[in-house]
Amino acid sequence: MHPEIVKQTIERIAALEATTVIADPLSGLLRVNDEFTVSIVIVRCSTTPAGSLRWKIRFDRGRDPDITVAVRMNHDNHSIRDYLIVPTAEITDDVVRTAEANGIAIDAYLFNTLDSLFSLAERAKLSEAMSWT
Repeated sequence: MHPEIVKQTIERIAALEATTVIADPLSGLLRVNDEFTVSIVIVRCSTTPAGSLRWKIRFDRGRDPDITVAVRMNHDNHSIRDYLIVPTAEITDDVVRTAEANGIAIDAYLFNTLDSLFSLAERAKLSEAMSWT
């Protein structure tokens, strides 16, 4: 499933206007617009004896990506539940355990789609950027 998710992500980013994405075959990171790197990790779901869902996310400090996308799987581990899209600098631990509800420090980065990542990669025309000032 991981290669398919990475492939779909690359295709979606590459389809954005004036946006480039390159997958580094050595590190596994995606380099977007030569501006930032993204690591995509698949996180399997486990169920506690009480029936609660849990995910154990391992952050790869060795590759040092700018953004980590943790793809949290559903309870059956066959479909995607949601995405944790987090600037790696915001995470201080190598392993983060998440639940269905985690509090604002984690849940602020939870999304149902990758649209937030795609909007980070999207280019703006200079005239649009200048109109913000």
